[in-house]
Amino acid sequence: MARAVVVGLVALGALLSSPEARAEKVRLAVVELWSPPNLAGISAKLTQDIVSAASRDPDTTVIEPAAVEKALGPEALKSLQSCNGNAGCVAQRGIALPADKLVVGTLDRTEASYLVKLFLVDLKAKSVVSTVDRSILIASRRLQSDVAAAIPGLLKGKAEAKGKLTVTTTSPGATVTFDGEVIGRTPMTIEAKPGTHTLKVLKDGFLPVERFVNVEDGAIDQVGLVLTAIPGTKQEEQLVQSAAEAHQTHSQAGSGVTIPAASWIAGATALAAAGVGSYFAVTAGQLESKAGEGPVYGITRQEAIAGKRNALVSNICWGVAGAAAATSVLLAIVLQGADAQPVPEAAPQASLAPLPGGAAVTLSGSF
Repeated sequence: MARAVVVGLVALGALLSSPEARAEKVRLAVVELWSPPNLAGISAKLTQDIVSAASRDPDTTVIEPAAVEKALGPEALKSLQSCNGNAGCVAQRGIALPADKLVVGTLDRTEASYLVKLFLVDLKAKSVVSTVDRSILIASRRLQSDVAAAIPGLLKGKAEAKGKLTVTTTSPGATVTFDGEVIGRTPMTIEAKPGTHTLKVLKDGFLPVERFVNVEDGAIDQVGLVLTAIPGTKQEEQLVQSAAEAHQTHSQAGSGVTIPAASWIAGATALAAAGVGSYFAVTAGQLESKAGEGPVYGITRQEAIAGKRNALVSNICWGVAGAAAATSVLLAIVLQGADAQPVPEAAPQASLAPLPGGAAVTLSGSF
């Protein structure tokens, strides 16, 4: 009896270990990413990252890009790459491949960003299982790391994750532009794909603010931006008026030391010039960081000229700010006490003196 049980267990183990009893591996074909010739090296590296990630799954058999090209031929491969993720097109043109699923995609770029699109297509169901669609700033130098982080989710058929970004400004109601698209006014919350994005806020009477922001998977981040009034505008005049009113209130309180209104205005001008200089300095610094150290720079010639101009404007503004600050101090010293009550002068006087043949009238005093 015991021997029969042992024999049965051995037979069951052999049955379970047989290829027929085990679940069949998924056959995944990886197609070389399409890209323009100048990005061929980068697209080849990203394609290899997909192959490496898929090969780590013990339940997946990977058909590498070279084998795909050999099975289809160069012309059929180009035709497959041009499907742009259309499931029916991919299934029809990849029918010759011994695969269950297929990864296809493209790599392109704009002046400022890399554009990455990846598709996992079920060839039998003729449907797209999952996608990755990213716009990654060239200046951020995060192309490979961001794509590598997205590949495992793509291969598992997961929907692409998103994060949230709450944007506020010191003066509410500023127009928000996100990755070149106007999306609303502050304060607001943005839902976006993980990665580095461009954020720009604009409001009449204030200097524009532009910066890079990073969105994390599933996170809610806060971004608070300070808006600086443009010199000569209504907003800047309100700042000066507020400073003058504060001076007047201080003088009426009889606190002893007073600062003349002209000094307040010069000081406000210094602050405004410093704000403008800071903005152009930050903009020039961002372009310098974006350019990198070479030998291949990450900016265009037009951007390089703009960066040089911004640096020059920043230096001029800081010079104006320094001169205005010095003027403010000098006015405070020279005009100190000018608002005090004047000492009464002697009243004017008149006298009449008789002279031979007439008389003389003499006037004296302050007029």
